[in-house]
Amino acid sequence: MLIRFTVENYLSFNAEVALSMVAGKYRLLPHHIIKRSKRNDVNLLKAAVIYGANASGKSNLVKAIEFGKNIIVEGTKTAQKIPVKIFKLDAEKYQEPTKLQYEIKVKEKIYSYGFSLDSSRIHSEWLQILGRGQYTSLFERKTNENNQVDVNISKNLYSTTKEKNFLEFVAQGTRPNQLFLTEAVQRNVSHFKDVYEWFSEKLKIIFPDSSFAGLELFFKQSEVIGIKKSEFLNILKAFDTGISNVLIKQYPINKINLPPEIKEKIEKTLIKENQVAIVKNVHMKEKHTISRSKDGELIALKLFIQHKMKNSKEEVTFDLSEESDGTIRMMDFIPALTDLQINDDVYIIDEIDRSLHPHITTAILDIFLNRNKPHNNQLIVTTHESNLLNFDLLRRDEIWFVNKNEYGESEIFSLEEFKPRYDKDIRKGYLFGRFGAIPSLRKLRRQTSLIPNGKEDQHE
Repeated sequence: MLIRFTVENYLSFNAEVALSMVAGKYRLLPHHIIKRSKRNDVNLLKAAVIYGANASGKSNLVKAIEFGKNIIVEGTKTAQKIPVKIFKLDAEKYQEPTKLQYEIKVKEKIYSYGFSLDSSRIHSEWLQILGRGQYTSLFERKTNENNQVDVNISKNLYSTTKEKNFLEFVAQGTRPNQLFLTEAVQRNVSHFKDVYEWFSEKLKIIFPDSSFAGLELFFKQSEVIGIKKSEFLNILKAFDTGISNVLIKQYPINKINLPPEIKEKIEKTLIKENQVAIVKNVHMKEKHTISRSKDGELIALKLFIQHKMKNSKEEVTFDLSEESDGTIRMMDFIPALTDLQINDDVYIIDEIDRSLHPHITTAILDIFLNRNKPHNNQLIVTTHESNLLNFDLLRRDEIWFVNKNEYGESEIFSLEEFKPRYDKDIRKGYLFGRFGAIPSLRKLRRQTSLIPNGKEDQHE
């Protein structure tokens, strides 16, 4: 579970800001809280809903979380530049590293893991574990200007000289542009495996243009992440998509139009059976899942939708590209919703309301928060959908705002800071600008004649 995420000097975040999932003292909707399991633990929130105007920095917060995950899970190559994107509107920050820190709970243990870096090296890195009310260092790493890496490893991580020597060997072999945590796991050091696997397996991020990888392959196998095809279809029908069935058609890879270099890359990448590659034509909304069959042949799977025909028992087959963006997005969301019912994962969804009706967006949050099985899972979303601002649906400490100041710096803050009464119309207060994080029409009006002066003023 995520306890807190902190970022500094990345994209639109200049000064250090933090998104906290620690529950406040708000007493309503107590079932939204994941209760602490021991004395030194904390009560955590199951959800966070983040609001902000366009270009305020909501998506940048998600990108920051994903950037850190990718550096941890994928690592870097020798002499590779680290693709960090600093805050560019402060001259002093050009000389400062980016800082990311994650406080997480893994198998009833609480860790604080973070690092600072620029495009050429990891300046510092640390992993701490909470015990007896305070954090204890497991390792601390520094890289100097001469690219010399020094790792101070806790004595609690080894009991023999052989174990100590191996950890020191791994530390000495860590490149300046590589995280020690990543290097250690890649070299089969077991001490940090749980932390690494939280990032690689438990933290899942969905952007507006993301699609569920291999949905076609799962349908072909008649099961989608633990649910049967029939159950998946029932969910689609419940959301009034009009879909009666889903078909998967299979083609030899030569039957689809692929550039030779893409086909060659797929040939080299897909070695084992059931490994998949997703090939998308964004303009045509067309997608194929490429996999290797049992006999070693590369095959392309494509998903088709069926609708019932009026005045007939027959069903009409449509290409997925003929479906609405909302239907396609729902199909990509259903595996996530199902996964949250089964596993203890953290899902972060950017622009959850993209292409969806407000009632569907509300239903997704309601299903997760109020009808979910008791798992230690979390859902963090960014949105413009003001209908979610309802104290019957969300606690005030689950509502966050991102605002950009006059210097182009993004700031984040919780509704908990305003302490509004539970009987107040929070949606109306947000739309009237009480909490910030909405577009300012007044600024636009000063610079254009397209928007006349009028009643819009009352919303600022």
